[in-house]
Amino acid sequence: MSNMNKNTVHIIFQIGQKYPSCENGIWIDFKDNTFLFVVKDDIWTQEELSRLKTSDVTVSFIQKGIIDAFVLEIFDCLEASDLPFYVKDGDAEFIGAIKSKNSFAFEIVFVSGSDEVVAVRHEEFNKEETTTLHEKLQKRLVEETDGSMFEAAYEKLISRFEPFELLEFAVFTKKCSLRKN
Repeated sequence: MSNMNKNTVHIIFQIGQKYPSCENGIWIDFKDNTFLFVVKDDIWTQEELSRLKTSDVTVSFIQKGIIDAFVLEIFDCLEASDLPFYVKDGDAEFIGAIKSKNSFAFEIVFVSGSDEVVAVRHEEFNKEETTTLHEKLQKRLVEETDGSMFEAAYEKLISRFEPFELLEFAVFTKKCSLRKN
């Protein structure tokens, strides 16, 4: 548990915890009503770790054709990266969460080459953003698509657009700043 702004926040991964073994890169997972944006690299500098914890973060939810994705940006740390996901490939927990009215959050997890969590940032989606995610993703569950159609559409999309260019298809953009205004 962590205490932020006098509210108790449930953090999925803790610093020092082992993350399931995986390759370097960035990908999306889901647990406990939280979208996990996992970034693995062999080496993280102190500056990068500090920036995850303190820099502005922008998360955009995009839809283009049959593609759903988040675009993640961390100011002066991580350029725009796309995190596509095919709703129907989700496990029972993910499908149940989409059908529920529960609030959503996201967590950015930096993982080292030795599969250790070295930094975590947890943020909440507000009520409007959560409602939008529920509505848009519930519609995806009943569309007549399959995984191969999604893969072909995603390959076509990334051949035409860089991740930052996908922002024009944003359904919403959430900006998270720890700076006092």
